[in-house]
Amino acid sequence: MGDMEICQKIDNMLKQAEMIANELAA
Repeated sequence: MGDMEICQKIDNMLKQAEMIANELAA
């Protein structure tokens, strides 16, 4: 896997975590 792929996966995980946090905070 290239660095770009890993960065994208981490970015997606962070976005998902943010959405979950927003749902819990709502």
